[in-house]
This record gives sequence, C-alpha cells and structure tokens, in this order.
Amino acid sequence: MSTRLRSRKARLVASATATGVGILLAPFVAPSPAQAAGNCWPGDVCLFDGRDYTNQIWKASGCGDWDLGAMNPPLKNLASSVVIQTSVRVTIFHHLNGKWEIQLETKGSSGTVQAPLRPDNATDRVRIC
Repeated sequence: MSTRLRSRKARLVASATATGVGILLAPFVAPSPAQAAGNCWPGDVCLFDGRDYTNQIWKASGCGDWDLGAMNPPLKNLASSVVIQTSVRVTIFHHLNGKWEIQLETKGSSGTVQAPLRPDNATDRVRIC
C-alpha cells in the first residue's frame, strides 16, 4: 500500500473517530467454487468440460432450447459437469439411438445445483424453462 493511500486511510479513520462516527468495513466475500470456476452467476446455467467444474464451455441466462451439436463449434459430447443457478426447469439431454434421453432434470430448485454429467460426456441438448 502506498504511503499516500495509507496516510489518507489514517486521516479518514482519525477523522471518523474524532467525530464519533463509526466506520463499517464490509468483509470480502469470496465467490463460490462454481463462480470462481467460470463466472456462473444467479440466473445462469453453465456447462464445464472438467468434472470438477473447470473449463467453462457454455453458459445461458434465459429460456431456450439449445442443440449443442448444431453450435459453431459443436459442443456436443464435451460437457462433464453442470452448474444450475436458476429456479426454472432445466433439462439436459443425451441423443441415443435416434431418441432424446433425459440425463438430468431440475424442476425449479431454489439455490445452486452442481452435478457431474455422464462419464462419457454425452450431453447433446439443454432446455431451460
């Protein structure tokens, strides 16, 4: 910390103390592991390549239906874990033998859902709402 900044802080504390005004210092709040891993904030659904919520590859913040194989570049079969921070329904699908198979579904949870996905990274589609 520079001398100038330190002395300004000292003057502020001394002034507040002399006038009887208390100082409230807000504590630093560290982000959750999911937020630190990929900026997955409230309202988001995030897919990660790593099973430990690392290497974010996709994020959505609203309702929709996404075919991950149709994206450029294709994201099909890459996701290993998901963080869901929305209270709406989220369904994650795997395409198997010509059918969409539900891999994971949340029905409007409150709070954060963190889940590993299929070990073969078989995530092909995400539907939110």
